[in-house]
Amino acid sequence: MKKTVFVLTAGVIMAGGLMSCGSNLGGTMGVGALQNLLFNASSQGFSILGNPQEFMTNALIQSAMPEELRKVNNTLESVGLGNLVKKEKQYIAEAAKLTVNTSKPIVTQAIKEMTVTDAINIASGGKGAATAYLKNKTREKLIDAIQPQVDAKLNEYGIVKSVNTALSGSSISGILGTILGTDKKNNVNAASPITRLASEQMVNGLFYVIENYEVNNVANPNAWK
Repeated sequence: MKKTVFVLTAGVIMAGGLMSCGSNLGGTMGVGALQNLLFNASSQGFSILGNPQEFMTNALIQSAMPEELRKVNNTLESVGLGNLVKKEKQYIAEAAKLTVNTSKPIVTQAIKEMTVTDAINIASGGKGAATAYLKNKTREKLIDAIQPQVDAKLNEYGIVKSVNTALSGSSISGILGTILGTDKKNNVNAASPITRLASEQMVNGLFYVIENYEVNNVANPNAWK
């Protein structure tokens, strides 16, 4: 056990991304500390996802918007449908709030499953390595888990129907069909693509927030408690 702790501590101290933390925490650094860091970081992320207003205004969440969805929005705005884009963003934010209770257990379980080997790899992984560990363990699970909720909420709000109505018979339907991955020229069925893209924004945004917390707090001992 002593040998394992020594190896882990040495790995942390040598790791460029965690060097400051290794210096501050010394021999106390280990799996528990990394878990606490991720618990604190994910808590901040879920707090933002659970607040529609913060979701809509947070720069990290907005930067996580998939390029396809951004192109759809830009195209709609270019033909005078900016109000539809505004509603779409509002409804996606509302849907994000509903996914928190589904996502939290998945993230929590992945953090709890961290092993000493995982911690050593994180320690030697450099900047953002803890977030990368969590992302690799959970990203696809999260997207699969929340898509039904997102789809149900967007359909409840009528955003999918509104987009279809806006595109049906429109000169831009072919363009958006290409963006969304369908070759239909009319009555573009955007339900599945929009749901998928919205779900990706939520999950990617969560990891952006987690990584930002990790990078900015790696030398802060309180972040590891």
